[in-house]
Amino acid sequence: MMQGNANLAELIGSRICHDLISPIGAIQNGLELMSLTGEMGPSPEMDLISESCAHANARIRFFRVAFGSTGGGQSLSAGEVQSIIAGMFQGDRLSATWNPRDATPREEVQLALLALLCMDRALSRGGEVRIDCDQGEWHLSASGPQLRVDPEMWKLLRNATGGSDVMPADVQFPLLSVRASDLGRDINWRENSETLDIRF
Repeated sequence: MMQGNANLAELIGSRICHDLISPIGAIQNGLELMSLTGEMGPSPEMDLISESCAHANARIRFFRVAFGSTGGGQSLSAGEVQSIIAGMFQGDRLSATWNPRDATPREEVQLALLALLCMDRALSRGGEVRIDCDQGEWHLSASGPQLRVDPEMWKLLRNATGGSDVMPADVQFPLLSVRASDLGRDINWRENSETLDIRF
């Protein structure tokens, strides 16, 4: 994945997320109004629609940071990032904890979220991920039963140019490599049967 292609992919990701978030928000607002006016009382169907909208909204928020443009020199607060992560994995087999307390540049948050998605692919039966940063050095540590690391995907973290056969579900691997290189960082990782670490 060349840098120009990665930039274009991020712009496309930002555009898609931007255009989807508004109608989903409108549906949520409509449901709230219907509930307040008594036009439709509580029901399993309404609960399902509301939960589905909330989950879609959470995933778009996550994808907007992970795959969208990082331009503008923006930073995200610790609370905002933890909220984005919690929404993405709410009710999921994976739990992730964001430990940095200070506001973080958006481009570094992007690296961390892409790395988290890489770990999610390896934690097929669930697990826990801790995300830490010490003086600019990032460390993601994961633990879970039956870790399954696909060597062909994980080697892309060191060389994204061999990713021509990457499936959509694995696009985070070459994108993380390219974006880390843009920031002058190397991705290092190691794994055993129950733990997985990524550092950059």
